[in-house]
Amino acid sequence: MQWRLQGGAEPGVVAMIEKDKVKIYRYTLLRRERLKTHIGVLDTVVYRSARDGSSRENFFWYAPELGYVIVQAEQRRDGKRQFQTYISAYRPGS
Repeated sequence: MQWRLQGGAEPGVVAMIEKDKVKIYRYTLLRRERLKTHIGVLDTVVYRSARDGSSRENFFWYAPELGYVIVQAEQRRDGKRQFQTYISAYRPGS
């Protein structure tokens, strides 16, 4: 995802191998959002990732100014938040 975004391409449909299965995820750009984080205020692009027929969806906040590093992520199942994680530090090249 990060490489696609860095290259100027939209993620679109992505095939991922999970255990012994190939799963197809659709990535959709939802919005641009200014986000306050532990490392400062960042402009982000927010993407939703989901598989057809699944009640689980993931949301990712990518920061273009940091090379599209994920600075926040959230997972929901049946519309209810399961977990959320935030960036706490950033070192370029690590």
